[in-house]
Amino acid sequence: MHMKNTNFCEKANMKRDANKAEPAMRFLLRAGAVLLAVSVFFCTACGNRSSDAIQTNLPQSAAPQTSEPVPQQGGTLKLPMPRNLNKDSLNYNPLTVTTEEALGLYSLVFESLIGIDESNRLVPSLAVNWSADEENANSWIINLRENVKWHSGDILTAADVVYTFNQLYTLGSESYYASALSSINRIEMTDATTLRVTMNSAGIGELYSLSFPIIHENAEPFTGTGAYRASYVSNTKITLKSNEEWWDRSPYIDTVEFHARESNATALASYGAGQLNFVPTALLTVGQYSKAGKTVVTDMMTQNMEVMLVNHNRAFVSRVEFRRAIAHALNRTKLITNAYMNRARAADVPVPPDSWLYNSNAVQYDFNLNSANAILDELGSHIGADGRRTLNGSPIELTLLTSGTTENTVRSEAAGMIAEQLAAVGITVKVVIAAHSYGSADSEYMAALAAGDWDLALCGFNLAQSNDLKPYLSTNGKNNFGHYNAGLYSGVSTALDKMSAAADEESLRNAAYELQTAFADELPFIVLYFRLNSVVYSAKLQAIGTMREPALLRNIKDWYFAK
Repeated sequence: MHMKNTNFCEKANMKRDANKAEPAMRFLLRAGAVLLAVSVFFCTACGNRSSDAIQTNLPQSAAPQTSEPVPQQGGTLKLPMPRNLNKDSLNYNPLTVTTEEALGLYSLVFESLIGIDESNRLVPSLAVNWSADEENANSWIINLRENVKWHSGDILTAADVVYTFNQLYTLGSESYYASALSSINRIEMTDATTLRVTMNSAGIGELYSLSFPIIHENAEPFTGTGAYRASYVSNTKITLKSNEEWWDRSPYIDTVEFHARESNATALASYGAGQLNFVPTALLTVGQYSKAGKTVVTDMMTQNMEVMLVNHNRAFVSRVEFRRAIAHALNRTKLITNAYMNRARAADVPVPPDSWLYNSNAVQYDFNLNSANAILDELGSHIGADGRRTLNGSPIELTLLTSGTTENTVRSEAAGMIAEQLAAVGITVKVVIAAHSYGSADSEYMAALAAGDWDLALCGFNLAQSNDLKPYLSTNGKNNFGHYNAGLYSGVSTALDKMSAAADEESLRNAAYELQTAFADELPFIVLYFRLNSVVYSAKLQAIGTMREPALLRNIKDWYFAK
């Protein structure tokens, strides 16, 4: 059999509800695929460390020498425990994770074949490398790390991966990682450290499906291969200790504790009381906790994309020129500042701005009322003395559908601001607020969205880390609520096909760049911004580097507490 070595990587679909101020309740279930998102910023690669002055015997006129601070071993990281994580309901099975908080906890104990870094790029984990099978375009040869130990002392083998996949298959839609089943056809053990994985279609993007955690057959709960092993487990507290037999360098922080708290507000209060020293939050007013020398508040990027859908079944608004005019009329900076309190990052394309696939050269729709008015004039509409725009003698009046919950009104508040901004170019907007709760496929909002009695709709989506955009842009895509017909726009449909067929990283990036250029030109819908979430933590915690959802603790091995 002939195989071609490659160095690429990519795929996993993480879901979360960033729209609530209580991360422990942000369920990642797939229902509805529309998320109430309140989200996150991104940092950068790990380890920017401040330098400390070193005393010398040189004359005072000489510049003092500096050096990198030395990481300190020890310390305890204390986080809130995921509220839905308990032995009675989940039996601590990482394949059945339902919240991002639980995902973070499990990521310290269990590992996947292939990991995903902070730019959403595939990186080796339990698989040290992979290569394409030239005899079968849909197959990949996966080589495992040798002598990787389970916390029980057993050695990891390819049989463990096959067992995990079979468990995943048995769980079906009940697993958070169920999306992997639509990509993976079968996994076969070639020998103790080699696997043949056959996908349902070709393309390097299918490798993102191999990001599910690997479990050991007949093992005790919390038996993984990861950087930390469980030393105490109860429904109110979980204690993890550094795994000295981990295949990588052991973390500097010896202990990680998860303490049960009733809500995110309670967790933040516990931080103030010194009981916790690391609390993720979606609270928009989180900046109040920042205190020089004591508390750091860091924003981080998420996969949560806020968009304005356009109903392509409505003749006038479906015109691409109209969509461009609307894009120019929107003041994203004002929306982000006033509605989201700067917890969002503007974007024009459906790719996170920190992604390795992001094309910063795609067309940018800056806030420009002159451009918006000029385009609308060219469409044959006119602004009257009353400031309202008419077309063929009738006023342009649009319905803007949005969602609202008792806990969160930020999106409905943004809708009101958008109505005011569009009024500046003469368009009258009626805002319709429908009730919605995350994970509900039959909420008032979802029913209204499906009914299609709207011109524009504010919506939140949690993108797959593989950046598979077919659910949103394909004609029959499950999240194509605006009924965009990709078949009428060759640029988008062609680029989508190229991304799916890309055999290597370079081809995938080129196709992604092409897609973003076509998207910005055709505007199937209007991307507004990606949401940011935050982490409140002790200033003694050093070398944090890049934190990014959904895997906040990805680089924990480099963190340490300064003495």
